[in-house]
Amino acid sequence: MSFDVGIIGAGGELGRLLVSEAVASGASCLATYRYSKIQALSDESRVSVKYLDLNTHTETWRDLLECQALVVTPILSTSESFISWLRSQSYEGRVVAFSSNNVGLDPDNPVYSNLQIAENRVLDAGGDTLLIRPTMIYGYPRDGNLSRLMRFALKYRALPLVGSGRALQQPIHIMDLARIAFRSLHQASALQISCAAGPASKSLRELYELVFDSLAMRRTVVHVPTLPLRVVASLSQRVGLRMPISIAQLKRIELDKVPTLPVSSAFVPHVSLADGLRRLADDLNLMADA
Repeated sequence: MSFDVGIIGAGGELGRLLVSEAVASGASCLATYRYSKIQALSDESRVSVKYLDLNTHTETWRDLLECQALVVTPILSTSESFISWLRSQSYEGRVVAFSSNNVGLDPDNPVYSNLQIAENRVLDAGGDTLLIRPTMIYGYPRDGNLSRLMRFALKYRALPLVGSGRALQQPIHIMDLARIAFRSLHQASALQISCAAGPASKSLRELYELVFDSLAMRRTVVHVPTLPLRVVASLSQRVGLRMPISIAQLKRIELDKVPTLPVSSAFVPHVSLADGLRRLADDLNLMADA
């Protein structure tokens, strides 16, 4: 059976939103999951759900060859071998996949240097492939980024500020990323690899202010000197203790977290940081009430 679009990783937050985009557009969709099975949403006749493990070749891999286009949500370090296999099978559809803006911010970090190698392999495999490097993704209670920061603020009624607080941040809401990725399936792009970011950048200090405002809290910031924290983080790493902030994150603390590559003209985000944080605060409060 042929499908308009295949969405790999549909059990995750981004994948679920992509399936919603497909249903809303009227597209037929093959949605795969590994850890969290999804419901077929509102139109079961247009959405087929199958289990998929990107590390194990199964019949579902061949089923995906019947999709006219694919969105692969697992990060490229996980999905690169699968995408390369697709191209080895002469798959001609567009593939949209995800890397990280940190590849451009911290290229010497082994995690991101390996991710760049995966980018190069996928592009060298040929075909109509579009790689998206998102900035920090936020917008759902388990995002591990701004939701974690907001939970800290709710628990301790304050936030620690490491460094000057002047470094720019430009996080992208997960709903915007889903819209951008889905629309990229059909929009022409002169760029094979580009960044995706929120509508505007804010300094870290300004972001903290927005976090406090979204939570309707008094703005209380505790300044933490960088050097002693680096020493503690380094010692903790040596003895195997896990710190709330890693050495790699400390190295990037004064870097502007803005797009390191051009942003495609087709990538138009709509959710402002203030609005996105308010929505996230509402979600966190609902979870706390439950």
